[in-house]
Amino acid sequence: ITKSIKKSLLLTLLILTATTHVVFSRLVLRAVLVPFFIILCANFFMLFINTKKLKYLYVYAIFLGIGVYSYYSFLIVVPLGCFFTLLLYLKKKIKLNHLVTTVLITFIISTPMLNFWRDSDNRTEYFRRGDEVSIFNPVWSHNSEKWIISKMVQNAWDIGNKLVINSYTDERNN
Repeated sequence: ITKSIKKSLLLTLLILTATTHVVFSRLVLRAVLVPFFIILCANFFMLFINTKKLKYLYVYAIFLGIGVYSYYSFLIVVPLGCFFTLLLYLKKKIKLNHLVTTVLITFIISTPMLNFWRDSDNRTEYFRRGDEVSIFNPVWSHNSEKWIISKMVQNAWDIGNKLVINSYTDERNN
């Protein structure tokens, strides 16, 4: 993104020493891969725009397709990437066959993941984390305070019952 090697090395050093990046990469979280693929795609897209060499457009399409395997949030990037490629076609920067080739490369590379999603168990497991943190989850709805309080009361009730039962069985055993 920048032509200065010193700036690039400084930014790389900052990323490598960022606490969150170190922790997430050591935990092997797939979410760490998303920024890598986004930057990689943006880099090759910008290289194509600056040099007009089609190989960069096709490498961009390859990494756009591979990025689907990284984390579910990358699914937002793929339609955006195809939209930006469409904009290039509409601005007459590329021909129709290059647009079709780019979209086909992305689609063909990501097809095994689409096949993986056909099975409902795989789809559920793949999107499970997103369902837990989604704003559309009922836990995070406008009734969330009531739900949390009811869960706290239920847990306190369960713990109280266990304590009473345990103390009663201890008294009978003595």
